[in-house]
Amino acid sequence: MTKIDNQTQLLNNLSDVQELTDQTAAALQGGALMTAFEHDPSRDPRGRGRVIAAFNFGSRPVISPRNNDQISSIRITGGVWEFFEHINFGGAKLTLGAGNWNLGGSWWNDKISSFRRVA
Repeated sequence: MTKIDNQTQLLNNLSDVQELTDQTAAALQGGALMTAFEHDPSRDPRGRGRVIAAFNFGSRPVISPRNNDQISSIRITGGVWEFFEHINFGGAKLTLGAGNWNLGGSWWNDKISSFRRVA
């Protein structure tokens, strides 16, 4: 096969590739100010857990049913964020600033249903 044939074949295969969402791309590149993970990334052999949410600003009054009560760790590189036990910012509240927060083993593990940036 020639080099051009190889490139054409590669382009033809691109239709099988799905584009990352902006949130996932930002999280993987380390560009999000807050990234929530299903598992602790430091315990993942690849160095990251499944990304549940990645934001620079805003809020999420309801986490999708698939991801509700699944957050086990949070990476915050900027701002102050509030995390809530229930949807619509209800129930117990956890306020966190910059850092890598492992919730495994704490009451908050798999309890978060909504969150927002407050500063």
